[in-house]
Amino acid sequence: MVTRFCPRCYSANAAEAGTCRHCGAALASPAGDDYLAKLVWALHHPEPETRVRAAELIGRMGKAALPAVAALVQAYTSAGDPFLRAAVVEACGSIGGDEASELVLKGAADPSYIVRLSSLAALEKAISTAGEKRKKEMVDMIRHLAKGDPGSVVREKAAELINRLGLK
Repeated sequence: MVTRFCPRCYSANAAEAGTCRHCGAALASPAGDDYLAKLVWALHHPEPETRVRAAELIGRMGKAALPAVAALVQAYTSAGDPFLRAAVVEACGSIGGDEASELVLKGAADPSYIVRLSSLAALEKAISTAGEKRKKEMVDMIRHLAKGDPGSVVREKAAELINRLGLK
C-alpha cells in the first residue's frame, strides 16, 4: 500500500487522498518541482530511513546543494538519530564550503562513533577543497581522532586516512 505524507503535518494518508485527513492540507507536492527543495522537506519526514536517504541524496548533488546546508545543519543539531547525523556529516563533506566544513568538524567530535567514522569520510572529501586555515583544522582533527578517540575503529580509520593523505 502506498502512503502519501502531508506536506504540512506529515500525517500518513491513503495514496488516492487529495487532502490530509488530519489537517485538511492539499497533498500536492510539498515543494513544487524543485528537487533540492523536496529533499530538504524530506529531512523532516516521519520515517527515519527517508530522512537519512534525503541527506545522502543531497550530498550526491555536491556543490549544487549549497543552498541546503543550513537545513542540513538544522537537521544535524535537532537529530537524536546518529544515522541521520552521520548522513548529514557525509553530505556536508561532499558539498563543501565554510558552513558545511564546520559541520564536518563538529561531527568529528560527536558522541556517537558512527558519526565520527562518517566524519572521517567527509573530512577526506572536504580537505581537498578547503582553504588553508580550514585544512589545518581538518588535519588537526584527523590527528586527534587517530591518537585520542575512545573508539578503536575510529582511531584505526583516522590513522589510515593520515597515511592515505600523506600526513605525518
